[in-house]
Amino acid sequence: MPTRRSPSLPTQKQIRDVQATVTEMHPNARILSIGPNGITFEYPDAAIPTETQWQGKPFSAANS
Repeated sequence: MPTRRSPSLPTQKQIRDVQATVTEMHPNARILSIGPNGITFEYPDAAIPTETQWQGKPFSAANS
């Protein structure tokens, strides 16, 4: 039986690319966590509603 590969973390290039994309849409966005499921951002601007469809969800191509 073949062994399962463990999930890998995003590369530095993937982190930079997604951070650039997210900060274009929301300049105050900050990375909250980085893990094998993707990158989770925090949006500290009070003008943006706190309950969005992406609240607390990692940003990952695997989730689409």
